[in-house]
Amino acid sequence: MRSLQKPRPTTPSLLQQPGYGMGYLVGAVQLEKLIADQALKHGDRFDFQAFMDDFLEAGLIPMDLIGESMR
Repeated sequence: MRSLQKPRPTTPSLLQQPGYGMGYLVGAVQLEKLIADQALKHGDRFDFQAFMDDFLEAGLIPMDLIGESMR
């Protein structure tokens, strides 16, 4: 018989990693700004799905570098 174990949290605790919340917020603001910039640049031709495809294709690199590659 297996013993039941208390589930462990899978997300980082803000108390254990104080900078996590700020980093998450800054990244979200940078992403929203990049979306807005691209929407203004492309106007009616802006395609959110194509934007996200290009964004994710860049990989796990700093947001500033993704923004520069998409400009």
